[in-house]
Amino acid sequence: MSFHLGQIIGDYEFVDVLHSSKTNVAYKVKNVLAQRFETLKIVPGGLHHDAKSLKRFQREIKIHARLDHPNILAFHNASVLNGHLVMTTAYVEGATLEERLELGPLPWRQALEFASQIAAALGHANAQGIVHCEITPGNMVGAENRAILAGFGQAKAAHDPRLTQKGAVVGALHYMSPEQVKSADQVDHRSDVYSLGALLFEMVTGQRVFTGKSHFDIMVAHVNQAPPNPGSLAPDLPAAAAQVILKAVAKDLTQRYPDANTMRLALVELTTGGSDAADAEPQTLRPLPTVERRRSSSTVSAAAVSASPGAPASATAKTVDVKLPPAAVGVPSSTNGGPHASVEKNTSELPSEFNNSDRKAIVVLVCTLFFLLTSTMVMTRLN
Repeated sequence: MSFHLGQIIGDYEFVDVLHSSKTNVAYKVKNVLAQRFETLKIVPGGLHHDAKSLKRFQREIKIHARLDHPNILAFHNASVLNGHLVMTTAYVEGATLEERLELGPLPWRQALEFASQIAAALGHANAQGIVHCEITPGNMVGAENRAILAGFGQAKAAHDPRLTQKGAVVGALHYMSPEQVKSADQVDHRSDVYSLGALLFEMVTGQRVFTGKSHFDIMVAHVNQAPPNPGSLAPDLPAAAAQVILKAVAKDLTQRYPDANTMRLALVELTTGGSDAADAEPQTLRPLPTVERRRSSSTVSAAAVSASPGAPASATAKTVDVKLPPAAVGVPSSTNGGPHASVEKNTSELPSEFNNSDRKAIVVLVCTLFFLLTSTMVMTRLN
């Protein structure tokens, strides 16, 4: 069957399609019992019976449900709807940081304030043994005078089983840490520090820390190339702020901030001008300029999105046993498409609608071979 807009299934009325990609579909829904809008996320119909995709989705739910922080998108529920595993989160009205950056760089003080709140969210996650692994502007929203972090689809917790092939490169191309490029098994919270530093570089300069003619060039640059001084691209940026960014994107793990919270303290001290950053109250974020929210280029038509074929339309929701901890808060509606997409590719995870077209199948195959070749070339050069 399909989840049709305007249809009520269980406690949810389907209002709009927010995002659609090969790994997830996100709807705007109205919880008819709570009388509030929420975001409902599912695995696409083509992957509904794929064991690896379901394990990844269950891991995302379990990880995000452990997090309770004002700068992390709040999680509401995990359930089975018409035989389909779903999770619901807060619905947030506001522009993503990716949309805002299309207008150019942020004023340096606003950029540091935004980054300090994201660092607070990461510090909370890191304290729970969770590494986000996919810090991108598309996974952040400025709303309600605060920065909100989402997109925990690639997050990993300590002792989690590997869900990708050994040697696979996982991360967002322009923000991945050197250890992510090297496919290091022991990627830890300092990887998130690097990614946040790379993102903050873009926020204050309007340019990415590394660019290149190919994905291969960019990945090699993350490992071997010294980053430019952001102060040379943003003349009004204080030298101390430039040094914070350069410290965060240090190649050597031991030269970075030891954790996101330490980086947050450095950012807060710069924006408050005081020496009592550790005791500083959470800052009120200057609202991001209004940007017309756009959907991912892969968003499907508003008519319907395929869910699980054959499920009865009258089926009701029931709680699914994914062994969630008692405090279940905070699951994002991740947007993994567009220029900030993860570079991980796996043709076995493509939804069925791609496999029905010979043309698209050829494109997928070529892309997959390209990424495999790129990863091999990077590892060869680094060795």
